[in-house]
Amino acid sequence: MDVIDRIKQVGEEKYAFDIRAMDVRGGSDITDFYVIMSCKNDRQMKALAWEIEKVLFKEFHVKMAHLDGELESHWIVMDYGNIIIHIFVSELREVYKLEELWQKGKKIY
Repeated sequence: MDVIDRIKQVGEEKYAFDIRAMDVRGGSDITDFYVIMSCKNDRQMKALAWEIEKVLFKEFHVKMAHLDGELESHWIVMDYGNIIIHIFVSELREVYKLEELWQKGKKIY
């Protein structure tokens, strides 16, 4: 199982929904992959971010370069360099519509 698939699996295990991943290699100077997922509330969002960080380090020996966002922001960004993960409380995700920014990327799921 590759890293992107494992991130999706962890999201599903922690009841995230509307999980999307885009391959933006060649179309983004920032990263190669974006993963976006939604949660019902801030507590779920924080637990999911913690679990993803733990699993990626344990199974893939990958450390997060940067974490941005607090519980009050309803949005956490986890930067792994070649993968950036956005975890939203669902209402805020509808406002920002990040998927529209990466329409030229290849949809993985």
